[in-house]
Amino acid sequence: MHKPLFVLLLLSWPAFLSAQSLPDWLKGHWKGRGYQTDVDTTWMYRVSWFSGQARPVIDYPLLKCSGHWAFRRKEKSRLVFQEVVTQNPGYCTNLDWIYVSPAGPDKLWLEFAHEDDPNTIIATAVLRRHSMP
Repeated sequence: MHKPLFVLLLLSWPAFLSAQSLPDWLKGHWKGRGYQTDVDTTWMYRVSWFSGQARPVIDYPLLKCSGHWAFRRKEKSRLVFQEVVTQNPGYCTNLDWIYVSPAGPDKLWLEFAHEDDPNTIIATAVLRRHSMP
């Protein structure tokens, strides 16, 4: 394989992997409230992922931040993402770790950790599915 083609395939692999390997239970439009312990605050949170989208899209409506989840890996009972904030990244923390688990047929359990300390959970959220794909 030629080196430029290999590099191109390597760079495109994460996008292909994220679209192909996310489970059906994640599809839909989700809304809920999060609580962040390190600053003692709550916030609204939305996630949308439908067929044809490369990755889940996120929104903090009251904070005016949005972006997407970048898929990192699957673990036993959860998916691991990093949050990429593209709108208002100076106001919302970028590249935090997001751990996502199903919490019932129409509920998600989210845990958040800062980029530099992925093992310390600093926030949690429960989201409910408001629409299906």
